[in-house]
Amino acid sequence: FWNEGLYPPTKAPTVAPLEREYPVHAAWDCVMYHEQDFSKGMGKWKDGGLYMKRANSTAQLKGTGSGAYIRLVLPLEDLGETGPRTVVKLSYGFWVENSGDGDSLQLQYARDKDGGKIALNTIDEYFHGIDFGGDTGVGTTKTSQIERHVTFAMPHSQADFLDIRIVNNMNGRERITYIDYTRVDLCVPPPVDRPELCPAVSLDFSSLTPGSYVQDLGNGVTVTAIANNGHTPDTNGVHQASGGAARVFDTLHPTGKDGQALCSADEGDESLGSPNSECPESGPGVGSGGGPTLLDETENPYANCDPQGNALIIQDSDTECPIDSNAGGTLVFDFDTNVRFRRAKFLNVVNGKTPEMTLTSSEFGYGRKSITKVVGTGANGLGTEEQVVDNVSQISVKFNGPGSISELGFEACPGGTPVPTNPLPTFPPTKEPTQTPTEAVFVGEGCKSKQLDVCLAIDLSGSICSPADQIQLCTDCFYTCHDSRYSVEKCCSNLNNQMKFSRKFIGATGNFVGDSPRRFSVVSFATDATVVMPLDTGNKATKAINAIPYSGGWTNTGDAIHACQDTLVNSDSVKVMVLLTDGTPTRGDPNKGNGGHQEHKDYATAEANAAKAAGTTIVPVVINSGSSDFSYLGTLGSDPEGEMLTVKNFNSFDVILNSLLKTINGACES
Repeated sequence: FWNEGLYPPTKAPTVAPLEREYPVHAAWDCVMYHEQDFSKGMGKWKDGGLYMKRANSTAQLKGTGSGAYIRLVLPLEDLGETGPRTVVKLSYGFWVENSGDGDSLQLQYARDKDGGKIALNTIDEYFHGIDFGGDTGVGTTKTSQIERHVTFAMPHSQADFLDIRIVNNMNGRERITYIDYTRVDLCVPPPVDRPELCPAVSLDFSSLTPGSYVQDLGNGVTVTAIANNGHTPDTNGVHQASGGAARVFDTLHPTGKDGQALCSADEGDESLGSPNSECPESGPGVGSGGGPTLLDETENPYANCDPQGNALIIQDSDTECPIDSNAGGTLVFDFDTNVRFRRAKFLNVVNGKTPEMTLTSSEFGYGRKSITKVVGTGANGLGTEEQVVDNVSQISVKFNGPGSISELGFEACPGGTPVPTNPLPTFPPTKEPTQTPTEAVFVGEGCKSKQLDVCLAIDLSGSICSPADQIQLCTDCFYTCHDSRYSVEKCCSNLNNQMKFSRKFIGATGNFVGDSPRRFSVVSFATDATVVMPLDTGNKATKAINAIPYSGGWTNTGDAIHACQDTLVNSDSVKVMVLLTDGTPTRGDPNKGNGGHQEHKDYATAEANAAKAAGTTIVPVVINSGSSDFSYLGTLGSDPEGEMLTVKNFNSFDVILNSLLKTINGACES
């Protein structure tokens, strides 16, 4: 991956390589972006101005002020093609002089601007203290310096740039921090083979008393509220500036007029009510972000139409009536044992003041922080952030304005998230070991002198990720698509197998295309179809497939065919469309509701006929179909007899793959 020329070497190194070890998990793919020891300059680092200077081969940060920091700005194009998330590892060494009470060294980052100003967030902080160094003197000289290794990740799509700062937070001009060296690595962690599903916990705060201040949430979880300008008391009601209790907000009774006993008739916060008043089951919530439709009459993705019950807030002030603070603050959730994070729900996240959620984990044996900017839902809207992150010990949510958390979803495993260090249990062998027949990968001649363009359409509908005996939409896969019998991986095995098959197919085409160019486009589809990537190289297509998030929903086969054909329409090459799906269309005709209506099949058939008439060969690959009419899918393909590839067992990868390759070879020959 890193041998694609993303970082061409400089003409000559400006600084001799540093003889230090930088611990990174051995399985990670990493590239050093920048290394600096400050003996010959600042390199890519910029000084902060008045209170920073380079002296004695160090970056010297003196006291506090607008210039007591150094900064490194990484343009997004420098981050390379690291998948949907950039993993940044920063190593640095430092020592301090004349440390005092409350002094610290902070590592900050920013990725966008808020009101025209760079929005800075602290990702790591090392506190010194009055007696820093003690009898040993550690951290007070160059030879006893402290070394920090901080790893964090964030989605590319949420960043305009990446601004990293090392900030001297010391209260006095004679208090100095010396930065000896820095190193920045960009890494790609390996795919994680996650173990079996552990018990799912949906922490919705329903057992808590509305209006109460809480820190112990049960299930081994505690919460600490840190207010910017609000009220976070201890259990005795005394405000704690450094962090106290969060408050329980009853979204079914958000104001006095809605039945909140702690508020007068004109007190409370309707924007935290649930459901929204415009929903079919009208509730007490008020706000344009929470209704079922948007102004253009399209479906609102942040509709607040399911009752949320209790939510956690940072209380605005020392009043009896619960109301969230407009100034924001931070809610920190700590877990007794590490968990596998799955999702968090946020109610009333005002656009322009969206929170930052940081997951602290040791997923690969080293500390890592995964940072996500929570989506802005608008007033009274309900948003969900979903990820799969193992070994999470802490979740920190920094609110930049009003807002609340109505649910945390995670898997709680005895003793923490299990790591498969031991082999999985084995079963006694049969008398004759059962082996999957293997077949040499097909090598044809038909495509060697022709350019080949292929569109892969990948089904993300609910049935793909449902147990075969319990087909569902799976727009909320973690909670609706599995029960205790299924791990997420087993529940979504069809999806995983589609991805594996697609990647293997892309690689295998090189065996029979020869030196002729071949390009791939990728479309994902469920309720709607999305062009994930237009025609490009096989390597880029593989990366695009790896980054596709699961959506769930209905099966809009017609839109998938249309979107695929759009990527091929200007091609003069041999055009092939591979349609990976597990069921017949349940959406498509705009004049018919969702479901198994004939009109949706007719729409898909019309789109397929148009594509075939334009010279595209369509090959349906039907996966473990639970549809009673799956033979219909064969009529979408180019085979005059309606033949299609049916996949019952993905263990026979090569057999299925060869059938597909032979079909494409035939398209080239014709």
